[in-house]
Amino acid sequence: MFRLIFILTLSFLVVTVQSLGSESQSNGDWDLNTSWIVSPKQAKTILTQKGSILLDPRNLIRRMRYSLTDSKPVNWQDWSETKSPHKGNLLPKEKGRQILQSLSINEDSYIIVVGAGKDGWGEEGRIVYSLREWGFNRSYWVDGGDTFLLAEKSKIDSLLPLKSTYSISSYSISRELLSQNLKSQSLSIIDTREKREFDGSTPYGENRGGHIPGAHWIYFKDFLTSEGKVKSKEEIHKLLIKNNIKIENNIVTYCTGGVRSAFVTGILISYGITSKNYAGSMWEWSAENEKDFPLDK
Repeated sequence: MFRLIFILTLSFLVVTVQSLGSESQSNGDWDLNTSWIVSPKQAKTILTQKGSILLDPRNLIRRMRYSLTDSKPVNWQDWSETKSPHKGNLLPKEKGRQILQSLSINEDSYIIVVGAGKDGWGEEGRIVYSLREWGFNRSYWVDGGDTFLLAEKSKIDSLLPLKSTYSISSYSISRELLSQNLKSQSLSIIDTREKREFDGSTPYGENRGGHIPGAHWIYFKDFLTSEGKVKSKEEIHKLLIKNNIKIENNIVTYCTGGVRSAFVTGILISYGITSKNYAGSMWEWSAENEKDFPLDK
């Protein structure tokens, strides 16, 4: 009887430790020197600091359902070109800085962006991509989104996080440069849209249907766990390898208007993988001639 109780107790402890280890990994903090993403706890820490800003790209219904005090609503379309053939591209840095100035944001500001997690379209990723492209490197989005941020109730005693030092000249790629390098062996392209879009459907106003030649299809939500948090580095590596993406390659992501793809670019960069977002994506690519900007189906 004693032996049975011992075995059952030991089994319980093993399961408990494994469970805690798994929880710790999924809820762990991100390296703020390299990541575009923060845990809910890190976000709470940053938001206690003077001068920090919470940006909210969620729709009105979502904002009403999950209210966040002192957040500033933003819309990624307001930060982007709206007319064809450049629809979806990021506004020039000068215009972007004017927008941010109107929101009382400067380069020293710590900026947290919260989205709808697994229920959204990756708008938080597009906003952080825009901020970083314009030179605002202290910007992050909350892993898991609004529900996880609101659920974070623990006392925060941490000091101000390290300044983000990861920076490259640009997180974007132009249609011309992408077109010129389609046959490059060092380039991997990821189409982050729905499968029907990849196959040729045009539900969101594209001029032509299909996908960029050589692109691999990985839906943007495949980078998330079932609860809406970003998968571990190991899981992301496995996902890329499974889809014939060379991790050491230069990776370009695209979608319809550069939102879902910006989200994926942020995830890849946060794990040290070289990636750039094609912001114009299918809106821009399909608006041009078939000869120079072909599409496969």
